[in-house]
Amino acid sequence: MKKILMTLSLSLVLITPVAATLITFDDLTAADVIYTGGQIPQGYGGLGWLNFSWAQSGTDGFAGSWGQSGITSGLQPFTLNGAYLTGGSSSTEIEVRGVRTGGILYDDVFVLNNESTWVAFNYVGIDTVLFAKPGQFGNPVGSEGLHFSMDDLIINESVGAIPEPGTWFAGALLALPLAIGAFQRLRQTK
Repeated sequence: MKKILMTLSLSLVLITPVAATLITFDDLTAADVIYTGGQIPQGYGGLGWLNFSWAQSGTDGFAGSWGQSGITSGLQPFTLNGAYLTGGSSSTEIEVRGVRTGGILYDDVFVLNNESTWVAFNYVGIDTVLFAKPGQFGNPVGSEGLHFSMDDLIINESVGAIPEPGTWFAGALLALPLAIGAFQRLRQTK
């Protein structure tokens, strides 16, 4: 009976999606960042923040950065799905790197304007994201003047095939014979 219940539990886990995290910065207040000198507190959203400050426009909070900056999860890999980015000018170039244990897995250059634009990264299995002016990683002086803001950061959303409703139905059909078998075995033991 325990084996059957374990099998049923495992099959339900396999068809259950992992929840994504939306980091809006809206729940931060001046009191949250005052002790960090305006910096986003370490651990906010489950991440580490390097050279990101918090700002507010009306009721909308967002992260702002100047120069080289980064986001890290420590050693726990995560997926960077995307965020709304806004450049400090009408044609701000930004190089974004997705890194895992020091190795570069993703390296892209984006051109931002002064309007909020959705950028889909889809960087899977990284532990650090780095931002700098193109070609200026490792040269802090070279990234001076890089100004951009970020809002509605999404991490850990499944990338690739999103299950269609038919897939859920198929998963339930696969689990159905296991449930019937478990029920029949339970009835036989009584």
